[in-house]
Amino acid sequence: MLRAVPRLSPLTRSLTTTPTRTMATWSRLVRFQSPTSPVVRIGEPVDQELDVGLATYRGQGAVEVELYDGKSILSPGQKTGEKVKVERLLSPLSEDEVGTIRCKPWCDHLHIYE
Repeated sequence: MLRAVPRLSPLTRSLTTTPTRTMATWSRLVRFQSPTSPVVRIGEPVDQELDVGLATYRGQGAVEVELYDGKSILSPGQKTGEKVKVERLLSPLSEDEVGTIRCKPWCDHLHIYE
């Protein structure tokens, strides 16, 4: 007598063949420009207790970050070992990474633009 072999669903099959990912080696990343270069950079604040956004807004001295070699928060790369100052804090994602955000017509009554 032949026995039926259970078939894996497509979801189960894709989960079992997905390569394992390593955990991120960073806890907080910022996207910024340094005083020495207008190039957009990615880094992790050296002072883990510092509220980077608030410190930058208040102008509380220079925020120092450890530089990463990647070009995006989505793909930060590895630490370079270099420490630089933040001159201008930028949004976490660039305009190219976000695309267009559209609101459905039912959002008009929420007054979210006020």
